[in-house]
Amino acid sequence: RGLTAPLRSLTAAASQMSGDDLSARAPVHGKDEIGQLGRQFNQMADRLEASFAELAAERDALRRFIADASHELRTPITALRTFNELLQGPAADEPATRGEFLSESQTQIDRL
Repeated sequence: RGLTAPLRSLTAAASQMSGDDLSARAPVHGKDEIGQLGRQFNQMADRLEASFAELAAERDALRRFIADASHELRTPITALRTFNELLQGPAADEPATRGEFLSESQTQIDRL
């Protein structure tokens, strides 16, 4: 077995990891320095894999939040635009209609 076979295995696992395979692990044999190096490599790989999974989950949660916030803002802004356009038309000449549009506009502003 010697020294080169375990080092080649460790090098292969490191190459896999650098190629975006975070599930790669080094085979560990023995309790000598090479075995200890393999165990340390695998522990590092475990932490990296967990960190990347956590980052991906946080990224996905942030994307969902941004999509939800965008939708929640778009709805009242669209309503405000519509009320503003209606207030520029002949319907705004009627005080009751104008008051209703302004009241609805305020409701949408409060939603923001």
